[in-house]
Amino acid sequence: MNRSFRKTERLCHVKVIEGLFDRKNKQNKSFSSFPILMIYSLNELNHSKVLFSVPKRKFKHAVDRNLLKRRLKEAYRLNKNLIPENQNYNIAFLYIAKEIHDYGQLEKAMVKLLTSFKD
Repeated sequence: MNRSFRKTERLCHVKVIEGLFDRKNKQNKSFSSFPILMIYSLNELNHSKVLFSVPKRKFKHAVDRNLLKRRLKEAYRLNKNLIPENQNYNIAFLYIAKEIHDYGQLEKAMVKLLTSFKD
């Protein structure tokens, strides 16, 4: 089981990101487990691509945003094997809380979100 998080797994293309956040697109689905909101859609690639976002409006200091993004990435990296292997997704993880939560709470929310693909 590969637990790395490579550059090829990161969602970078602007048009794909805009399509993921397009509210008119019926293929996009969302699921929330506090303090994380997950927006996803199917892609045609051979692996899933992921985006992590923490709002600047709620966390003014870059150190706080980077801390939360590191925690989200680590929780995803350790639990990405919960995503079904036969389907690939474009996924955006948005941090929606107003305060900084500890890693344990983020990991519980991440596991809940990643197991929601099986439903």
